Amino acid sequence: MRDLYYIALDTGVLTAVVFILFGTSQFFSWLLSFSQVPQNLLTWMVSSPWMNKWTFLLLVNVCFFIACMVIDGAPAMMIMNPILFPIAIKYGIDPIHLGIIITTQTTIGAGTPPFGINIFTACVAFKESYMKVISEVWIFIAILVFAAVLISIFPQISLWLPNLLFK
Repeated sequence: MRDLYYIALDTGVLTAVVFILFGTSQFFSWLLSFSQVPQNLLTWMVSSPWMNKWTFLLLVNVCFFIACMVIDGAPAMMIMNPILFPIAIKYGIDPIHLGIIITTQTTIGAGTPPFGINIFTACVAFKESYMKVISEVWIFIAILVFAAVLISIFPQISLWLPNLLFK
């Protein structure tokens, strides 16, 4: 009972950090949207002669990875999904496969330095320094990137269960 005050204080600090980061990412996503970055990206992607299914999937992976390093995953998805979904359908990419790729890259980006939101959350939750947390994260990032490459190249990895359940 005597620790209840400190538990509540730690919870409040952690919640404040998460909401500050989320608010900052919301502002950044608004700024991107206001600057029409997604619309310009769509125009560029559709008009490129070298664009095909594989380059599109590579761009989706890279865009979500980089975007989620600096903003939260929810705003990144809200900005980019309506733009990327029609292009994915055009290239014959299964929507479930696209969703799994996006979710995977969102997760990886959120835990990747320099601005991954999960890094700052871990610093507060575990009371560790930023440098300590990022020194330990690289092996996990490498494993997740390898898994993301496999998921992107082999859609059967992410589609076997939906295909089994919804024949």
